Amino acid sequence: MKTSVIITILLISISACNSQINLANIQNIRPNNDSIEIININRILKEEKFELAPIIKEIKLVKLETTAESILKDYGDILVTNDYIYITDNYKGQGLSIFQKNGQFVKRVPNGLGPGELYSNFEIAYNYEKNELVVSQSPSKIFFYTPEGSFKYEIDINISIASFISHNNEYFAYIEPGVIGKDLLKKFKNNIFFVLDSNFTILKTALSEKRQVPYYDSPYITKTDDKIYFTHQLCDTIYQYSEKLLQVKYVFIYDDKLQINPKQLDYRNVDFFIETLIRNNDKYWFGGGYFANKDNHVFLLNKVTSSYSIYQDKKTKHLIGGLIPQINSQPIYALSKVLSSYNDYYIYVLQSSENSDIKNLIESNMIDDIDKKKLLENNEEDNPILIFVKYKSF
Repeated sequence: MKTSVIITILLISISACNSQINLANIQNIRPNNDSIEIININRILKEEKFELAPIIKEIKLVKLETTAESILKDYGDILVTNDYIYITDNYKGQGLSIFQKNGQFVKRVPNGLGPGELYSNFEIAYNYEKNELVVSQSPSKIFFYTPEGSFKYEIDINISIASFISHNNEYFAYIEPGVIGKDLLKKFKNNIFFVLDSNFTILKTALSEKRQVPYYDSPYITKTDDKIYFTHQLCDTIYQYSEKLLQVKYVFIYDDKLQINPKQLDYRNVDFFIETLIRNNDKYWFGGGYFANKDNHVFLLNKVTSSYSIYQDKKTKHLIGGLIPQINSQPIYALSKVLSSYNDYYIYVLQSSENSDIKNLIESNMIDDIDKKKLLENNEEDNPILIFVKYKSF
C-alpha cells in the first residue's frame, strides 16, 4: 500500500514538472547551411519503371501471424526494434499490435479510455536506453509500456506531438505549426522541430513554419547511426541534427512542382488539403516521406495518388527510381513505397491479396526457400507480409 502511494506521488510530480516550462532554458537554434547537397531528381521523375534487382543485396520476409486477436485493418505506423514489431491500425478503433521479430503475435494494446488504452491520433517510438515503448497520445499525454506492451505509467506534456523518435535518451519531435500547449509563449508557437529530454522537458526548438500545413501520412523524422534527419511536408529540404548542431543537409529540386497559396492551408482541415489541393492537381509534391541508412537514402515524391521512389547512394551520388519498381523486369508493386526502416533495411508491406506480386517474388530467385514457402502457404485473408530489403552500393 505504501509503495503504491509513493509511486502515485512520484507520477503526479513528474506530470507537474512537465506542466511548467522555463522558457529561459529553451534554446532556439538556427540551422547551418554551409554544406548543402543539391539533388536534382528530374531525370528520375521521367522513369515509369525502374529495375531494383542489380542493387538488391538481400530480401527477407516476415509473415505476420493471423489470429482472431491479431487481425490488422488499415495499418499505419510500423516500428521495428531488435526484438519486436509494432504496428498501428484501425481494427476495432485505433490500436497497436505487437509481434515478435519472426512475426508471431504477442498482444494488442486496444482502443479505449482505460489505463494504457489508446484513443485517436497517437504516435509510437522506442527508447532503447530505458527499454520502453513510448506512445504520444494526442493531445498532450505520453504513455510508457514494457517492450511486450504492458502499461507502466503516463505523464502530461505541453505540446501535441505529430511524429517523434528516441535517440540517446532524448526525443526528437515534429509539432504541427500553431499546435502547442498553453504554457508556451507566442515566440515558439510556429516552431516545428523540438528536442526533449527523457522526461519530455523541452531543451531546444527550431524551424519556424507559418504555413498551416496539415500533417499527412509521413514519418518526417528518421535516424541512422548518431544522426537525426528531419523534414516536413512541401519543403523539399532534409535537415540533419548531429552533435547538437542542426544543418540543412539535402535540398532536392524538380520541375512541375505543386504550388499552394498559404491562405488555403489549414492544419485542421486535412480532407480539404488532400482532396482539393493534392489529388486534384497533376503536379509533384513532397509529403515528407524520407528514410535513410548509413549508405543510401530514399525520397518519396507524390503526384495525385501515385508515389515516386528516388533512391540515392550517399557515396557515389548515383540515383535510381521511378514509379513502378521491378525485379527481373517483373513489377513488384509492394516495393513502390518504403513504410519504415530498421538498421540497413527498408521495410515495405505486401498485402496477402496481391497475387501478382507474390508470384513475381517467388519466381525472382531473390528470396530463399523458407520465404518462398511463406508465400506459397499464404491465404488472401491473412495479415500482410513485411518485406525487409537491404541495398548494395550503386
